[in-house]
Amino acid sequence: GFFAPEGSAACTPCPAGTASEGVGAGSVESCMEPPVQTPTTLRMVARMALTEQEFGAVRAAYLAACAEAAGMVAGAVSIPAGGVTEVELRRSRGMRTLLATGVEVTTLFQVLSTTIEEVKESISANLNDRLVAKGV
Repeated sequence: GFFAPEGSAACTPCPAGTASEGVGAGSVESCMEPPVQTPTTLRMVARMALTEQEFGAVRAAYLAACAEAAGMVAGAVSIPAGGVTEVELRRSRGMRTLLATGVEVTTLFQVLSTTIEEVKESISANLNDRLVAKGV
């Protein structure tokens, strides 16, 4: 990054290992070290109205949809060992409660600590559409 002191005709490079936050930086004090980007794991649990066998048939499409929804490469998304379990799903229809078998899927996203909120928002906004597009 660069900064330009008031009245200066030229920009001055920030010291090594620092950067300014964009246009308008007027002093060396605006040059800061970038935030530390620590690898971290975002854990999501989804419930789906599928049997374990049915989920097994769409597992790869599910992982691809999750990666696309998060804006990540497929290798950064995984399901841990034991991450797919059968559960009882309850649905209310008027006065009746219907029981069905489904799966609970634990999904892990390998993200940088500085982007975790953006990834959460992207998953929330895009996952259902990506799952439908992949036929899950």
